[in-house]
Amino acid sequence: MTRRMILGTVTALATLAATGLAVVSANADTVDQSGEPINLAYYARWNVVGGPNDFYLKDVHESGAAEDLTHLAYAFANVTPEGGCSPQLDWGDYTYAMSAEESVDGVADTADDPIVGQFHQLKKLKQLHPDLNVTISLGGGAGIGDDGAGAAFAALAADPTIRAEFIENCIDVFLRGNLPITRHGGGDTGTPRGGPGTGAGIFDGIDIDWEWPEADSRDDFAALHTEFRAALDDLGAETGEYYTLNTTVPGNVDSSGYQAGFDIPAVFAASDFVTIQGYNMYGAWSDQNLTTNHHAQLFDSDDNPYVWNRHSTSAGIEYMIAEGAPADKIVLGAPSFARGWTGVPDVDNGRYQTGTGPADGSDGSAENYSVVKDLPGTTFIDEETVAAYHYDGTTWWSYDVPETMAIKTQYTVDNGLGGMMVWDIVGDRDNELISTIAEVQAAG
Repeated sequence: MTRRMILGTVTALATLAATGLAVVSANADTVDQSGEPINLAYYARWNVVGGPNDFYLKDVHESGAAEDLTHLAYAFANVTPEGGCSPQLDWGDYTYAMSAEESVDGVADTADDPIVGQFHQLKKLKQLHPDLNVTISLGGGAGIGDDGAGAAFAALAADPTIRAEFIENCIDVFLRGNLPITRHGGGDTGTPRGGPGTGAGIFDGIDIDWEWPEADSRDDFAALHTEFRAALDDLGAETGEYYTLNTTVPGNVDSSGYQAGFDIPAVFAASDFVTIQGYNMYGAWSDQNLTTNHHAQLFDSDDNPYVWNRHSTSAGIEYMIAEGAPADKIVLGAPSFARGWTGVPDVDNGRYQTGTGPADGSDGSAENYSVVKDLPGTTFIDEETVAAYHYDGTTWWSYDVPETMAIKTQYTVDNGLGGMMVWDIVGDRDNELISTIAEVQAAG
């Protein structure tokens, strides 16, 4: 692969200064208990499915990512309309025994271990990295059930009684650690795992990923956060620990389609920080979206062909600040995956050209950074938008690379934001993106 850099990092930072974005003073309150910038990555439970692309928590340690990260969110826990809150797939979470080769410390799970699998590995990871904050992420974009987690959140949060039961259920299972007793494979065979207190000490807080509340759920979304914060404080008074609460908003939170669902002041008041998903703004979703565009751009361009649908991460951030969000509680989310189009004509290196359909990736039109960076073709960086793209003459991928990740991180530093997030860690197998974030944050 060859890489043609349109600008160096120093030039890029000068470009940011010329955008006219006001530098925002940090809020007087600290974002997290350590006071350091947040470097958060998500780890998806399906990263271990028994295939060649598996990425174990052992790999998070051995790649160096665990040392660079301040926060790790485990995705996802299941939520139900009735207020249920439980591991999404208990066999992978805590009943599937890991071998020595799969284990963080090289020691295999045994029959005597009350929990095994990913949860046991999280315990081991925290023993090696005691400053790492590990949260359980509730919900996600899909979840279990035909209607997904968003519909479940909307139903449970609408009823104050069910909402309270849901909060207590989540705390009981994931923070008190009272995991349901179950056996690998189900039924009456296999070693029982779980039980009272077996999951205690794994998770340091809660991450709410409700995608996305509509206007009629605005007050319920805010109440869920406010009441969760109060319950976590009650638990902390009992245990002497502080439990974090964070949540997520879409990258185009400033658009009319999403504004009505978020009571920004209330949600930020209850949360330690709020992550803006600065990705998935454009993609080959349908025949109306076959023109290439940057799915994770920091700034919009006057040349953006989607004149009716203009999005950028900075616009979402500016909107939240204007609505009363403390700047130092905003975390900028960036992808470790690419969105792609194929059949793209070789004009302007494929930028803003109309293709014939989505690219063929490992997950539909998506592919990991660690794969795309080594594909034949050339990677370019768009100076105006702070976005990277890869083009081979027919297939066009939009993604982030270390250079754009460095610029985005410096943007958060210069504007007093809370930090950075990456979804998800499997796309950064060699710790190129996460380590870049850590280096820029350390330099200040």
